Amino acid sequence: ELRIGTDPDTSESNFAIVNVEGTLGMSIYAQYEHNFGGLPLSKLGVNIPLKICVERCKEDYEERRFLFLIGDLSLVVSPSAQLVRGSLKLDGWWYRALGLPFLHIGDVILG
Repeated sequence: ELRIGTDPDTSESNFAIVNVEGTLGMSIYAQYEHNFGGLPLSKLGVNIPLKICVERCKEDYEERRFLFLIGDLSLVVSPSAQLVRGSLKLDGWWYRALGLPFLHIGDVILG
């Protein structure tokens, strides 16, 4: 796999392109697989980690609560098929989701 990424957004805004660890911004990647006896598989994609403020967004930066989402969109090509895949993953936990004190959502993947 070959991956090329941007620097993370280190600003104190309510929306940023950065992963949970703060180590990577948006990236593009290419991957090639060839299994013995199987068909070759090529994959091209883009990965976008997002930090979104969900609570106390007008307070000081240390008081804000953020969600970390990872979006991935890829094109998979093989001799037998071409697929477009997409996913959105919540990285970590969202406590008191949607303002409900009893609702906690964690590590959800859509796609």
